Amino acid sequence: MRLSALAPAAVLHFAICTSAFCPNLIGARTLSRRARSFPTVQANAFDDWWEERKARNTLRNREQKVQAPSSAPEPLQLDRDSVALVLTEFVRSDYALQLCNRANVDGTDYGQISGMFESVRLVNTKIVVKLKQAFGERTDSLLDRLTKYLRMRIPHVVEIHVEHREGVDIY
Repeated sequence: MRLSALAPAAVLHFAICTSAFCPNLIGARTLSRRARSFPTVQANAFDDWWEERKARNTLRNREQKVQAPSSAPEPLQLDRDSVALVLTEFVRSDYALQLCNRANVDGTDYGQISGMFESVRLVNTKIVVKLKQAFGERTDSLLDRLTKYLRMRIPHVVEIHVEHREGVDIY
């Protein structure tokens, strides 16, 4: 018997054997058209503030004057508890969820300050943060939003320092 005559039979035998071990292998060729459901994240203070800020800036750029009541949260005093509260609001936002997904951060770390930051220190009137290495490429937009939100919520913050391998950046 020639080898080429055995090849189709061997392939057929192999296909049947693998389908016995993996019954979903045959059906895996087509993509499911069923809508996938993902858990929705509740909007928090950061998300509300960011949407209001975006809408206000859009209206200002279009030179329209609209007097809407501000739903921005009250400013807080500068202490450890208020910094922890503001950072918790930030890391539980939809924006932080997107960043965690892009950075492949473990799902259990989402919503935790330790999931995004290696360390956070309050030194007099400045906050010193060190991001986890997974966020190393996305620091500019992340720190821009974080500093704007920190300064809005805690106006007494004078400086925000970011530690990284090369040194310290001041925002």
